[in-house]
Amino acid sequence: DLDGFDREWWAAHDRLPVARRALAWIRRGTIFRTVACRPTVSLEAYQQAGQLLPAEAPTAWRVEVLLGLGWGAASLDHPDRARERLDAVGALAPDPDPTTAAEIENVRLMTVIRLGRFDECEAVARHGAAAARLAGRTDLAYTLLVNAAGALGAGGDLHGALRLAEESVAATAGTTVLEVPSRAALASVLSRLGRHGEAEAQTHELLVTAERLGTDQLALARHDAGLVALGAGRYEDAADLLGAGVEAHAGIRRPATRLARAEALARAARPEEAARELR
Repeated sequence: DLDGFDREWWAAHDRLPVARRALAWIRRGTIFRTVACRPTVSLEAYQQAGQLLPAEAPTAWRVEVLLGLGWGAASLDHPDRARERLDAVGALAPDPDPTTAAEIENVRLMTVIRLGRFDECEAVARHGAAAARLAGRTDLAYTLLVNAAGALGAGGDLHGALRLAEESVAATAGTTVLEVPSRAALASVLSRLGRHGEAEAQTHELLVTAERLGTDQLALARHDAGLVALGAGRYEDAADLLGAGVEAHAGIRRPATRLARAEALARAARPEEAARELR
């Protein structure tokens, strides 16, 4: 409930001493680039934080603001601005702690993706993930590895995407909320490689794991399993699984999912239902 979050955030903000409000905006920016991914809102928060930073603000605050501005710039397709922010971070923190090092590589990864330099993604992601693991930041390791896997997959390097997706599954083992999307990424890459048996084994684990997380995650898992079933030629199963994702209003791209379900229905010799999906 983002409206409720906003009300509570502003209520807390107004009670803070002026000197602490910059930190509140930093925390707001962090939330909107992680838990609730809204790049524009995140960038605005970090910009406000930068304007409010007191002269005596700790270096760590300044670094956080610069990293947030860099991530926002890269996410909104301004890679040159992102690189400028990274240069400024390097000047402030020439010997960064593991968390900061991982965050730097996260911004760098977004930047090289935006520039279409996919051949750099794996090295950046691995370097950042190693730092994230040192910091105990499984969430950052996951973000780096899965985003890089997606970029390599989009660029046609499926074997590189496979390596990163496998590493993400290993890195998130036991952290269920991150293990589920890691397995979904791995299943997708395996499916695209034509390794359908292995992909379906991953979706089985995915569905079992997602059941522990509740309805929304299970709906997403069924959607992902449906795409793998479609690739494997199990059209009836694909239609059922993709339909469950749509009906549950999961956080999926509904037009693309309906199109995939229409294909599954058509191939399952259910043309009238396929036509309804297309409409």
